Amino acid sequence: GLQVTLVERAGQLMATLDEDMAAHVQDAAEGIGIEVRLGAELQEVSEGAVRVDGDELPADHVVLATGVRPATGLARDAGLELGDSGALRVDDHQRCPGHDGVFAAGDCVESWHRVLQRPMNVQLGTHANKQGRIAGANATGGDVAFPGVIGTAASKICRYEVARTGITEREAAAAGIEVRAATTKDRTRAGY
Repeated sequence: GLQVTLVERAGQLMATLDEDMAAHVQDAAEGIGIEVRLGAELQEVSEGAVRVDGDELPADHVVLATGVRPATGLARDAGLELGDSGALRVDDHQRCPGHDGVFAAGDCVESWHRVLQRPMNVQLGTHANKQGRIAGANATGGDVAFPGVIGTAASKICRYEVARTGITEREAAAAGIEVRAATTKDRTRAGY
């Protein structure tokens, strides 16, 4: 029963998807009455209103999503090594290089991306959970390795369940990887 406007600075919703997939997400949102404004700049939030690209939008509630960055200031100040992403550099056993007995896991660390063959900061609960278990096992004398990530994520958005694995066509082009793309439409439950 709420009138909702979604304001996105980028030219598409869900930048983690390719444009054609993001268009389905936008269609789903608009299909339930959400106004989507792409390439729009939030200028001001005040009591009862939001200003977007010069337009004043009435607002009883405002939810801001500004992206994510690993919170690594304390670790950096303690002398732990950060990777290019700004996240903590760890090996496949979740050890912090050069600091015997120090382990890190989850959203604050870099993970080896198995497709792109480089470390990346991928913030997903599934990875954090596995890395935490590995760090705990290794901190208590175990010998367990985290094999890395391939970029799998799934979300329920309006009437769609949207999933991805591997890399997007945009990520492939940036990495110089030639790709073939396929889209599968299916239901999540069998019909009888």
